[in-house]
Amino acid sequence: RLRGLVALARGRLSGLDRSDAAQAMADEVRAGLASPGGPDEAAAARLAVLALDLAVRDVGWALVSRGTAEEHQRLWARVVAGSPPEVASAPLGLLGATAWVGGNGALLNCCVERLERDDPGYTMGRLLADLSERALPPSLWDELVGGLRAEVGAVTGLRGLH
Repeated sequence: RLRGLVALARGRLSGLDRSDAAQAMADEVRAGLASPGGPDEAAAARLAVLALDLAVRDVGWALVSRGTAEEHQRLWARVVAGSPPEVASAPLGLLGATAWVGGNGALLNCCVERLERDDPGYTMGRLLADLSERALPPSLWDELVGGLRAEVGAVTGLRGLH
């Protein structure tokens, strides 16, 4: 069933250019955060498929603040739970990133271990491993997020990432 939802999402989203996909990612994340139960399975599949494009994935990351990190963790945990292995790396990376921003080192390390096992070449997995190994504090996010938002905006044309 999950693979079917992913196939449906791929079909529906395949015609989007990067700018439209970035906007769709922002809209899906915001809708998932606003929904008391988080994203449903179809929305989780759409988020997983959208996140396959690294620039679009980074829209999901750029929307995180330290004040909203736990909400984003719940959203990406739901997406990971609904993602078949072929689309799980990006949601897992975003879950790990939100765990780091939110100060949840145990969850960060779980995500790193799974990415190392399932997709060792995934660049976000290596970045998360580095954050963990160097014990970089979540407060560093406050210094980094502005640059990420500017870069994501330049690549996708999306503005207002907060």
